[in-house]
Amino acid sequence: MHNKIISSGYSKTYIAKNLQCNGENIVSFIAQNGRNSEKMLKILDRKGANVSITDLAMNSPKQ
Repeated sequence: MHNKIISSGYSKTYIAKNLQCNGENIVSFIAQNGRNSEKMLKILDRKGANVSITDLAMNSPKQ
């Protein structure tokens, strides 16, 4: 991932703030779906990005 970021010409901060995957910012997407999310999040240096995770099961109305 680090090499792809470098070759893209964009900064890690720019990518963390502006790149989206499936309608989510990249940091949230990695946190929820990444195989090695801790390592990838360290590469992006999460200082400039906000992450919000919603537990859908807790927000569903009980039947």
